[in-house]
Amino acid sequence: VTGQMRAFLELGRILSTKTYKAELANDIVMGKDSLHLSMRKMSVDSVGKCVSMQFDGKEHTVYGLDMERSMFHCLDSNSLVQNFTIANSRFENDLGYSAAGVTIKNNGCVRNVTIRNSLVRGDDAAAGLVVQNVKTLLNLKNENTSVYSKGVAGGIVGYSYEAVISGASNSGKISGRVAGGIAGSANGYGHGPNIVSQASNTGAVLVTADTIVFAGGILGYALRTTISDSYNTGLVQGSVQRGDIMLGGIVGLADSINSISGVGNWGRVHVVSSDRAYAGGLVGRYSGLTLLAGGTLYHAGGFIWSFNYGPVHVVTSKDTSYAGGIIGYAANLVLQDDYNRGVVKNEGDSQTRFTGGMIAGGNFVTLAAGYSFTETLSGSGVATLAYGVENDGNVLQMLYYGKDKQNSPAVVELPEGALYEKVEEKTFEQMKGELEYLNVESGPWVFGNCLPRMEADTTSVCAVNVVEDFFEVGFADSVGYLLDVVYADSTGGDPHGTTPVAPKPRDMKANALPMHVAVSGRDITVSGLRQGDAVLVLDMKGRLVTSARIHGASATLNVPRAGFYIVRNAGQSRKVRVR
Repeated sequence: VTGQMRAFLELGRILSTKTYKAELANDIVMGKDSLHLSMRKMSVDSVGKCVSMQFDGKEHTVYGLDMERSMFHCLDSNSLVQNFTIANSRFENDLGYSAAGVTIKNNGCVRNVTIRNSLVRGDDAAAGLVVQNVKTLLNLKNENTSVYSKGVAGGIVGYSYEAVISGASNSGKISGRVAGGIAGSANGYGHGPNIVSQASNTGAVLVTADTIVFAGGILGYALRTTISDSYNTGLVQGSVQRGDIMLGGIVGLADSINSISGVGNWGRVHVVSSDRAYAGGLVGRYSGLTLLAGGTLYHAGGFIWSFNYGPVHVVTSKDTSYAGGIIGYAANLVLQDDYNRGVVKNEGDSQTRFTGGMIAGGNFVTLAAGYSFTETLSGSGVATLAYGVENDGNVLQMLYYGKDKQNSPAVVELPEGALYEKVEEKTFEQMKGELEYLNVESGPWVFGNCLPRMEADTTSVCAVNVVEDFFEVGFADSVGYLLDVVYADSTGGDPHGTTPVAPKPRDMKANALPMHVAVSGRDITVSGLRQGDAVLVLDMKGRLVTSARIHGASATLNVPRAGFYIVRNAGQSRKVRVR
């Protein structure tokens, strides 16, 4: 079966001449067991036409794939790839090419596919499942699969062009220059729908580069996109040597946005260093669509029914920085029926650090029927709602705010002619229950024994600030595969392909470092090993529970429940009890 699968994936241009149908009859193990990678690294033909593929995995799992780029290079508009899981696999190359689990380019439909405990590494772009999507992605999952790129990186897809992404989720670590928990970049040009809906992210999204970077819990960059019913709890963090950085709990840079509705963030948003920073609980920098009619400019999109609890923290910026509870800086914005409950810190030596409970700065904005309640706001210029708006057409009405520790004003810079009315300060107790300006007829507000919230807001803690801010020391990968190394004097291995070869050590025990294991709560901390060493945690039936690699001095692995576990590294193992 393994040989058939290898031959099937390597058919390449032969498949491009016809429609091909394939089904999995059972799970497929490409290595010597479900934890080991295939002994032979595979590549697919990237020269031929797109494949017309009808592939149904029948809910089976493929273990141990080791591929340079992806399972399929390009799927045509008639293709349907569905219903399977890729586990404990690796997709990477050192040739400067992109990489993904399923395909480099999707012109058809990929649905009900999961990639789990794997690694994807590409050069210009990398994604958990699809590098370029121009049609439909439905119900896709990245479970603890790390994705690395020097350019665009996405937990599910790298680039999505006038396409649909629905029901996607990610828990893997995503790292690049433009990065998103679901998609690195979603681009619409006005010719067709560009939709992201019902998406969620719990993984860390990390960006760093010499020049401009974008990152968001859902999308790194979005152009003419409609975003709805999507939520993030993962960390969004980045740094840049020079130029701009734009980070948001949902989107880093939202450009000419059609609409955003029903999104929420509990994740931390951290700008570590930058020249100019734009950081927001939901969006770093936002620009909405406008319509010019009869010489008058109108808003053509909206940002509604959304909320933030995640801390926004700019550590340092050399030049100007904008930090907002919902948006850092906004142009052409209608923000209605939205609220912020997260702390906003805008620190560093710059004297132009602007902070707002809802937005830090804006141009042609409407803020209505919402609130910000947080006691912690910092910067060189601070306001509890919006530090400053400029030019004509600005409206701030029917808003509530809580007093911060510095007793900052609701708004600092408001141009002449702006509409400013029905803006009220409330205490935490006064904010509880029904409020006049928050109308259930205009938004799905829920009133109870704590502050008003959206129906989709599942927060049960009733406190001024719900999410604690902190910084991690390192980020371990959760790959589940093991490398099967054949030593130089061995006669084993695959005679038909390249095999990893290493000099055989004289004494394996003498070369092994002692493994130290400590248990605290549900966390198992492993130390004493080499940087990059793999650590596995298995249950008592030998099933993989979680895995990581040593980063720095140790690795900490979290288990879901109490019980006995086996912690394993190479030839060493320890039995531990989690209470």
